[in-house]
Amino acid sequence: MPRTYRPTGRPPGAPRGNTNALKHGFYGAAGLAERRRARSLFATVMQLAKGGGGGPKNSQTTPPRQDEH
Repeated sequence: MPRTYRPTGRPPGAPRGNTNALKHGFYGAAGLAERRRARSLFATVMQLAKGGGGGPKNSQTTPPRQDEH
């Protein structure tokens, strides 16, 4: 049985095909990807600020050079 709003008999919510939510791009693919990248960058910065490293998992750093005397 389809869900309908009893007084009018219409289904609840916006009509099918309604693109009002996409008008300004907040829910578009580009906007979602941009906010995902921003969250990731912010999390990395916060981890670095805490002293947790935050670099790539397999990064290799060169050991400090030992001067011969």
